[in-house]
Amino acid sequence: MRYAIAMFTAAAALFIAIGANVVLDQQHKIDAARPVPGVVSFAEVRENTITDTKNRRTTTYRPIVRYHYSVGDAVFGNDHVFPITQETSARRAKEVVERHKVGTSVTVWYDPIRPSEAFLIRDWDFSPYLLILCAMTFLATGLGFWAAGPWRRRQVWPPKAASGGWHQLTPRANLAAARRPWRATSLAWFAIGGIVAGHYFVHADRPYELLALIAVPLYFILGLIPLVRFFHHRKLARVMRDAIVTVNTDTFWIGKTFNLKFEQRYRKPTQIELLRIGLICEKLDRQKSPRGKAITTRSEQFETWEEAAAHTQASPDHPLQAKTKFTPPKNQPPTTPEEQTGLPRFNWRLVVEIKTPRHPTYRAEYPITVES
Repeated sequence: MRYAIAMFTAAAALFIAIGANVVLDQQHKIDAARPVPGVVSFAEVRENTITDTKNRRTTTYRPIVRYHYSVGDAVFGNDHVFPITQETSARRAKEVVERHKVGTSVTVWYDPIRPSEAFLIRDWDFSPYLLILCAMTFLATGLGFWAAGPWRRRQVWPPKAASGGWHQLTPRANLAAARRPWRATSLAWFAIGGIVAGHYFVHADRPYELLALIAVPLYFILGLIPLVRFFHHRKLARVMRDAIVTVNTDTFWIGKTFNLKFEQRYRKPTQIELLRIGLICEKLDRQKSPRGKAITTRSEQFETWEEAAAHTQASPDHPLQAKTKFTPPKNQPPTTPEEQTGLPRFNWRLVVEIKTPRHPTYRAEYPITVES
């Protein structure tokens, strides 16, 4: 987990730093540039084709427009059309060359500190902004892993002793922890995305680049995914509290029945459509894909569900309660020990699902160790 967080965060930081550096460089060149008359001496579209190792061709187009201009008593020449990136689409490259024929008088934007550096078209390139927005997918993933780290525990916590010889199970994630990664991802996504988009639309001249008008709305639409998940868990927390699951044993055995008690308190009156509790054994194994590559797969080795309650009412004064029992079958494998590194691995867990007509489905998982 730590290596995944470091990789995603480092990749995002690298690309964001590169993009931000280009954005600031572009802003400096455009803000510092001063106009001066010039004359075009040469104009053509230069096409460059690159073939990669898989014989795929990539063609780029660059409008080459050479022009001369005077600053004081000195005459300078340059062929930069745009402030930063000189490559563009074939259509735009042809348009630029058509507008800047040989002998045409033009306005040249030069740097007063370095008069030899100049460009023709005072245009904001959206490409470095797009690089930052794309890098946000890596940063958001890294933040999600980091925020989820405290509750994505590897080892199973043993049942805690409760009253009357019962033992309470610890959920994989409570309601507060479940929404933490979605909150972190949403905050980072919209904060940095808002800064990037705001910087472009505030500084760039109209008409804005078509790529910006497409990429920015699409970026914020994608940001609705973690935001919806955050409000999903937040809405659950406003209606109900974390479920309490207790069992009458501190050790689970293959072939041995154990009793289970369920209780969940609610903050407001709620209609319960269905409460079901399941016992699941998950198998983690390695298989070959159709292409012959080894991939890790997860599947349900064993699964059984009990409908513990249906069409009932829960409220602050009347918590949702239920009792049931489970037996890990004798023909199923026990939990794979933590010290065993090979595959396949088997992990057991109890799952609680509650469906209500007006609220999202509540789901909680309780990892357990089943011994043979």
